[in-house]
Amino acid sequence: MTRRTAFPSFLLLLSAVLTPTGALSSGWPTSGTPPAPNDPDYQPVETGFPSSCASQSVDDEQLYFYGFMPKCAPQAMDPENASGMSISTAWRDFGTRAIGAPDVVIAYIEGGINWHHGDAQELAKKVYLNRGELPPALCDRSPCANPGSYDANGDGVFNAADYEQDSRVSDFNGNGLIDPEDVITAFTCYDRATGGLGQLSFDASHQQHCSNGDAVLAVDNDGNGYPHDISGWDFYDHQNDPATYDSAYGHANSQQKQAAAQTDNGVEGAGLCSECLLLPIKAGAEALDRDDDLAQAWLFAVDAGASVITSVTADLGYSSFMRQAVEYAWRHGVVMAGSSNDFDSTDHQGSMFWPHVLPGNGLVPNSNGLPAGLANAETTTYRARSGYTSWGTHNMFSVSTQGGTTSESTPTVTGVMGLVVSFGRSISPVLTGPEAIQVVRATASRITDPTLPWPGSPGDWNLQYGYGRPNVDLAMKAIQAGRIPPVAWIDSPDWYSLYDPTQTRAVTVSGHVEDRRSTSGYHWRLQYGLGPQPDTWTTFASGSGSKPKDVSGTLDLSGIPASFWDDAQNPYRMSVTKTLETTEQYTVSLRLQVIDNANASQPWGTGEERRSIAVHHDPSLLPGFPLRLGHGGESQAALVDLQGTGHLDLVFADTDGYIHAIDPMTGRELRGWPVHTDPTEVVRP
Repeated sequence: MTRRTAFPSFLLLLSAVLTPTGALSSGWPTSGTPPAPNDPDYQPVETGFPSSCASQSVDDEQLYFYGFMPKCAPQAMDPENASGMSISTAWRDFGTRAIGAPDVVIAYIEGGINWHHGDAQELAKKVYLNRGELPPALCDRSPCANPGSYDANGDGVFNAADYEQDSRVSDFNGNGLIDPEDVITAFTCYDRATGGLGQLSFDASHQQHCSNGDAVLAVDNDGNGYPHDISGWDFYDHQNDPATYDSAYGHANSQQKQAAAQTDNGVEGAGLCSECLLLPIKAGAEALDRDDDLAQAWLFAVDAGASVITSVTADLGYSSFMRQAVEYAWRHGVVMAGSSNDFDSTDHQGSMFWPHVLPGNGLVPNSNGLPAGLANAETTTYRARSGYTSWGTHNMFSVSTQGGTTSESTPTVTGVMGLVVSFGRSISPVLTGPEAIQVVRATASRITDPTLPWPGSPGDWNLQYGYGRPNVDLAMKAIQAGRIPPVAWIDSPDWYSLYDPTQTRAVTVSGHVEDRRSTSGYHWRLQYGLGPQPDTWTTFASGSGSKPKDVSGTLDLSGIPASFWDDAQNPYRMSVTKTLETTEQYTVSLRLQVIDNANASQPWGTGEERRSIAVHHDPSLLPGFPLRLGHGGESQAALVDLQGTGHLDLVFADTDGYIHAIDPMTGRELRGWPVHTDPTEVVRP
């Protein structure tokens, strides 16, 4: 069993002034047709047209921003006449309101930021600092706008740049910048109560020491349980610097830049939510993470005040603690996106498993990977599902990308959500995280084209593309116009739960509905449909109300014909075409909808969440099987005669720390089992 030690949350006290973190040297985003930042990787092909078309392809520029069609691919067509998510159109329509806000923090969880990588300058001013662990900045090297304050340089943002004129902070890591790691080094030995500040050093074992006594290393200035968490945390080595030790490791930097790189600074490319700040959290040596470390990282991100979480991680297990952390984030209104996989599959992994988490699934041009000249000639669509992401019943959005990997798609999702959440701070009451998801869903461009390499299909949602491609400009217009859908989510049963109708007669489905902006009230309905993308839905519970409330209904499995779930009548079959006609053939889809009474006929009048379960009877299963643990059981199993009965018992460990001994004749635990390991200690003040 995993146990979490409670600790108080603390609030971010960042300035809400929308002053960009980099100087607006090109007039972006308030000028240009369409507006374009001066970052050289943003639109090199457009800038060099037509000569660039022979040597560069549309994949060589950040086409996912565009609300227009790139010039070098004249055969391409799009229902919105855009190669991307219309972010450039939002710049035109909303100016600086469409580039994010520094009080919206995107937590990035992976293998550690790299301040020795060549792209460090794109992140140095974009990373969040926790003023609860820091003294105000001095200006004793040269004058600055606000000496003795946190926003010393007066640009409206608290970041490492505010310590550039502070003699206590030097380029300790030798990368030519004043960056957050330098601030960590300068103030890890800071004690706010006494005002003492020592010098940090390391011994041969890389252990920290302070010249004013090692006891100060345990001083927790902000009282949150993490001493000196100045700019994130390292859950891999349990210390306060979330940087990688591998000087060549650039994966975390690359994906953080995708979400929120410094923009319009004439360096590399643009970041999606360019004025959002980043909170780096290290969960593993790379993007492979122990489950309890990852769960702690998620909790830390929420309690640190992140509005959005990006988890580009490959989970090494699935624990109850992880599930609790995901639920904690959701209940605190945090939008969370996670990587799915790079395997072009429908496996139930990572974000394709956790409730309410947005999977990082992407789109690419159909010519992705071809040589430049050929790619431009062969590009006909920008809506081809990438072969490096997932698909399936948990699919939510398909974001435009250059490369299509889930590593790129996941921070693209959070960059989009950061923009929408930031824009939603301008209305009253502010947009909530669940509302932001519903706005993006309601304004997304559906992908229904049956001629795509992986065919789309009619309707608001499909297996391949979810609700479609986000349109950031339309999302912002909807928020400005007050066209914000109501909110619905399903709490139980868990994703992919399996029910045998010969053993289970009914399933209770519970969830939550709210329509906070309504003056006319709402009505709700719980529905089911047969298959992963049903054409028809049957309502099995409904109601109405005006205030947020929990709802539930009972799905009677006897109403589902045996021809659907009985293995003898409907044996498992492999799909033979790209329509994937038998994929998840025993899936029953669940849908909770809430409809605003005054806007029932409008796209923004309905909020919904879907979930899938399986209904199947397999007579070949032994009694008591399959076992549902509620968490992972990935350990190597052993067969041992523990009872002296002459038959072998099944012994295995699970990711919650339990060791099970199962009698395979009954499917039940042996007497005295399971046993468990010691619980994980989450916070060690």
